[in-house]
Amino acid sequence: MQVYMTKEEFKAKIQAHFSDDLDALKQDLAFAELEVKKATNLGDLLVQCVELASNKFGWYGVYEKDDVFEDAVTWITNVCLV
Repeated sequence: MQVYMTKEEFKAKIQAHFSDDLDALKQDLAFAELEVKKATNLGDLLVQCVELASNKFGWYGVYEKDDVFEDAVTWITNVCLV
């Protein structure tokens, strides 16, 4: 005996077949969205840290000194971004 399906039943069967794949893609997307948010926040923080370091370490007459530059970079890396 031939069993017939409606179009909706056929669609539901296809959806059920791919449900695990769809769930995995949704999980991947959620993780990617978190990574984008994390990277955006870190980028914003880095911009703020550069601004703060330029004010904290830079003043007329010392901009040209390598040790001041290195201190600013070290401060950003070890203090501001932590």
